[in-house]
Amino acid sequence: MAKKRKAPILGDFNFNRIDPYGDKSPVAATATRLHIESVMPDPEQPRTLLPRDLYVQLFTGEKRPLQVLNAWLERGQQAGANPALVESIRKVRQLAATIEHRDLINPITVREPSPDDPTLPLGVKYIIVTGERRWWSHVLLTAEDRPISETQHPDRIKATVVPRENIRALQLIENVARADLSVIEKAQGIMALRDELSAESSKPTTWGEVEKILGVSRSYRSRILKVLKLSPDAQELVARYNLQEKTIRPITEHLKDDPTMQMTALNQIIAWQS
Repeated sequence: MAKKRKAPILGDFNFNRIDPYGDKSPVAATATRLHIESVMPDPEQPRTLLPRDLYVQLFTGEKRPLQVLNAWLERGQQAGANPALVESIRKVRQLAATIEHRDLINPITVREPSPDDPTLPLGVKYIIVTGERRWWSHVLLTAEDRPISETQHPDRIKATVVPRENIRALQLIENVARADLSVIEKAQGIMALRDELSAESSKPTTWGEVEKILGVSRSYRSRILKVLKLSPDAQELVARYNLQEKTIRPITEHLKDDPTMQMTALNQIIAWQS
């Protein structure tokens, strides 16, 4: 009997090979290496990895990437540091260790600034579309003078320049793949991706096409989207306590039309987990 094929995992794809709009041509050319200081995170990205005030110092040119990184690391070492901040630093360090030994397998994607972008610091030629954590990992390796594979200096990062029309979909795809998203944010991201693809196409994008792009099964996508049928108050609780889809599945499947019971059941789950 043939083994059942495992469904692809969201975080497993190479984003440079994704063609979200169905073009016959590739999304971008072969990756090149760019100096880390010629690249910068997107100032308009709603989800941020670092505290907002450090981004302001970076975007205004008050501090360079290495200085911002050091300030971030210092905050993580302070007594009573925000657990989310400490966890973000841990993940960057973990990724940096992988890059140090294997190089960057999945290049970051970048775009050229547009006239609508805020003024960027001198020397910045590209804005990150996907891969900010990978970029900060390179900044960390540079700060600690740790060469990649013992030969390549880490101040140059593998990157692919993408056309502006692909940017929004690529960002949505990567955001949906993030492990730190709540199930509510993931569901909203899947809905937004379908809307974005449909807006750029001559016909509405099907759920089958979205599933293929994300590399997920129909049942997975369906289960995730069911959380959006919960009441607004219930969704707020799910997001605040980062409840997993599997944990709340009985509620999404059997109490979708009963907001009062949704809240009662969710509060009971939260009490059990505390």
